[in-house]
Amino acid sequence: MRALLFFILVVVVFFLIRFIFKRLEQFRAQPDQLNNSESEPPTEQQMVSCEVCGVHLPEADALGVETNNRNGVNEKKFFCSKDHLQQFVDHHSSW
Repeated sequence: MRALLFFILVVVVFFLIRFIFKRLEQFRAQPDQLNNSESEPPTEQQMVSCEVCGVHLPEADALGVETNNRNGVNEKKFFCSKDHLQQFVDHHSSW
């Protein structure tokens, strides 16, 4: 009986030490995460929508094309992929 209690005590101490070391590792990792987030603040990006499917994406990721509308005014159209750009060109080439 005494051996069983000793074994349980050893197991409890083992898991307690393991828990403490894991918490210590998490605590040490937190300042690094805070420093990285402070040095690189998120940048705001202009969102545009694809002329074909309407999906919204950052302007930097979109394919942009200058077009003339029927009134002769230049407009910038945005597309999410080359396929949608081609669809737009094919559909509007008869103008």
